[in-house]
Amino acid sequence: VGQYVWQFDKPLLEKHGHTIHEIVADTFLVARLLNENDTGGLKNRLRHRLGFVNYTPYRTKAEEERFHSDWIRWPEMTEEEREERIHYSGVDSYGGIQDWLLLKKEFDKKPKLQKLYKDVLVPACKAAVEMERTGLPVNIKELIRMMRRLKKEVNATMQSIRDHLPEDAWQIVKPSKKRKKDQDSNALINPGSTKQLGH
Repeated sequence: VGQYVWQFDKPLLEKHGHTIHEIVADTFLVARLLNENDTGGLKNRLRHRLGFVNYTPYRTKAEEERFHSDWIRWPEMTEEEREERIHYSGVDSYGGIQDWLLLKKEFDKKPKLQKLYKDVLVPACKAAVEMERTGLPVNIKELIRMMRRLKKEVNATMQSIRDHLPEDAWQIVKPSKKRKKDQDSNALINPGSTKQLGH
């Protein structure tokens, strides 16, 4: 049980010769199934659901990446650096277990989601991990043809959206740059902008 078990833990353990017969749950997948808005991951849930704050030795994304990439330096680390990492890992592991126990209470009540997890998400995750490991063969020529065709379709659709916009559409979305006089009144609308389309 744990965050990203299918993506990281299982492939790593198998690489070192450990056969994994049964995975109870990948808490990232289970949490997303229970709440599609749960995009913050384990640290976010530990902070909000269990009150675990300020236990990580990093604050920003860059610091986090540096911290994790430095695990390889373990043999040369000072005793103080090791103790900091041991403390972090201990709290993280304990929090991960508590997180799973809370998720499991909700998950046990939803047999349909359990079936979706087992029959759809787990096989898809296995396939994605395998593709990351071995790569995926593609027909480059066909890929380029598809890209060109898709680009034409996107451009035509964009123009169609503009053609159907009201004359004063630019006033509704309030574009940041000034409207040029020689353009149509809806010319500054960008159909690729979800914010503008939302307005």
